[in-house]
Amino acid sequence: MVKAYVHRWDGKSPGIGRGWVEEATQSLTGVDKTVSKVGLLAAIAPYQVDEELIREFKSYYDKDACLLNIVSWASFTASRRIGSWLSYR
Repeated sequence: MVKAYVHRWDGKSPGIGRGWVEEATQSLTGVDKTVSKVGLLAAIAPYQVDEELIREFKSYYDKDACLLNIVSWASFTASRRIGSWLSYR
């Protein structure tokens, strides 16, 4: 879900609200919804990640390595998308 969203992303800031994340994850529940929210926020709007979301994530995955994995992967996915817009000559 995160990969598909980032692939469609046009690079614009989603703003300060999280409505876009709720809309993107509305069909998901439980752990899938939480992990997707963390991934989307890490990729598109990392300034929106907060302690409450991290606590929610850690209720499913208590190891920091799990959090680091999703955040790293999502950031890399966004970086690849942004890189695809660059023109090399």
